[in-house]
Amino acid sequence: MFHRFAPSLLALATVLSLALAAEATLQSEPTFAGSGAFRCQGADFYWPVNGRLGWIYREPDAISTSGSVHTGLDVWASGGDGSPVYALADGYVSRMNNSWSFDIIYNDPNVESYMTHTRHSLRVGQEVRGGQQIAVTDGDWVHVSIGAFHGYDDRVIEQTQDPSPFFGANVNYDAGVRNPLPYTAQLSSWCTAGGGAPPPPGGDALCDDLKDSLDALLILQYTANLVSGKPCAERADVNLDGVIDARDAALMLQYAAGLIT
Repeated sequence: MFHRFAPSLLALATVLSLALAAEATLQSEPTFAGSGAFRCQGADFYWPVNGRLGWIYREPDAISTSGSVHTGLDVWASGGDGSPVYALADGYVSRMNNSWSFDIIYNDPNVESYMTHTRHSLRVGQEVRGGQQIAVTDGDWVHVSIGAFHGYDDRVIEQTQDPSPFFGANVNYDAGVRNPLPYTAQLSSWCTAGGGAPPPPGGDALCDDLKDSLDALLILQYTANLVSGKPCAERADVNLDGVIDARDAALMLQYAAGLIT
């Protein structure tokens, strides 16, 4: 049992500086294993990447470039090019158009999705798990459309579905939603579960609806493999880069000390 107490910020800062120094010596590629995937409370689908929304479903501004309203969601990855791309739910790869786009049929709900602007090595028939990393972004964002059945064309609005109920988010332009430039709203701000209130913002690693130095301590302990339990993944990844590490703890310490808001 993890008991809440009040360690000094100076002690935590010392531990954090050691953790960051050790991390700087590592040259290996980071691993993800789905721990950074985020989904709205009670939603069927994880978001494909962590970050912010660009164009949303039926966005009329897309007409100037594609000739039709937007057929899905553009999600900008906070980590930029090469950010992890996650499977929306459990399912299997149904079609593969090329090395940067693919279709997946998700078991429950029984619906197909199309995703592009990725780099992947998937194969037709391959099974995926919700929240599992399956690709990386090819650029700063990915596009995902829901309702991809046999003969489906992503550019035809009648053959796509409003993704709102799958993501537990209000992302349909026709419903009065607006996402003006620049795209600054975090994905959690689009969540509609619980009467429209989004989940508590990043940093609450203990999932106790508090954000303080103890959350930073738990993140550090998890990073150093000192605790067996995993922090709340959707809240502990403060900077939304797809991995829980000392950088998230650093942000929480600065927040607890009143240095950032």
